[in-house]
Amino acid sequence: MRTVAPSRFSLPRRIRRTAAIAMLIAGAFQTDPAMAAVVRTVHWNASPLQGTQGEPLPPATSYEIWITETGRAEALAATVADTAYTLMAEPGVTYILRVRGVSALGLKSPFSAYSEPFQALVTSSTPSMLTAGFGPARPNPFNARTTIAYLVPSDLPATAPLDMQVFDLRGHRVRNFDLDRSPGSHEVNWNGQDDRGRSVPAGVYLARYVCGSFQASVKLTLVA
Repeated sequence: MRTVAPSRFSLPRRIRRTAAIAMLIAGAFQTDPAMAAVVRTVHWNASPLQGTQGEPLPPATSYEIWITETGRAEALAATVADTAYTLMAEPGVTYILRVRGVSALGLKSPFSAYSEPFQALVTSSTPSMLTAGFGPARPNPFNARTTIAYLVPSDLPATAPLDMQVFDLRGHRVRNFDLDRSPGSHEVNWNGQDDRGRSVPAGVYLARYVCGSFQASVKLTLVA
């Protein structure tokens, strides 16, 4: 476990309080032989409900996961409701993560400290059971096309929901994807068109993934 530096929600100055978030990298890498993907789960402690002086703090209702990869600038990878994120990593790439909490009113804590760098290495060990995962999208921002990765767990019941949809910032659904339910890593390509094949305007969109009880979303920026 690695405890990170204190962080604070961005409250008005007169009621600004300290709220620590702790992060740890948990579990061994898992290898998905179907896609040669490497999977790792990141966990962190929920934002505390009390500050250092016992004062109440707004609870985080979601968490943003920001990732820095080898040769890439830091980017928002996903927003999740839980305190865990499953990363589908490329072998040989080094990753650094940090998170921040978001309250129901949209107030954001400062970032946690960065995780220790870790590199995905393919091993010959037998893969353990896969868990649900989502993102990132590459490229993002994008023009014409972006690829969004998702992971289907090994134990997903046949009746469990599995869908990915793209929404505009007004909450209107733009695109619905047909997903592969087989366990492992998969990808969908979005070409900036809606379900009727019409090109959508440049702007920010939200891709939302639901897999059983797992839910996550990522912002997509379509540029002209």
